[in-house]
Amino acid sequence: MWKSTKTVALEQHVDAITIEVAAPGRQPSEFRGDVPSTPEVVRKLVGRLDDGKMDLRFCYEAGPCGYGLYRQLTMMDYDCSVVAPSLSPRRPGNDAQGSPARDPTPPYGPEESWRMCRAAGAS
Repeated sequence: MWKSTKTVALEQHVDAITIEVAAPGRQPSEFRGDVPSTPEVVRKLVGRLDDGKMDLRFCYEAGPCGYGLYRQLTMMDYDCSVVAPSLSPRRPGNDAQGSPARDPTPPYGPEESWRMCRAAGAS
């Protein structure tokens, strides 16, 4: 029988894990808060989230603290993906950080860029 999948996003810190749960469909995700970063708490958390009605899929951001969490979840037979934001594809010029110091607009418009390229090729 086919079951829907509930995705659980985890952000691992040294002393805490931040949890956000996304139900299937287009519903907004639900912030579940922070829990201590211990194997017992993770086991209880998984037990509360796994109601048997939906499959659970976990993901966490790649970092130095998360590998123990990954091992624990995979040993419990759950699908766990490591997400590396630096390896995620982005559009050129799209600033994912939203830093005001970085201006995503090019310094030249298309007309000026074309003129500069043509002038460089002519010389």
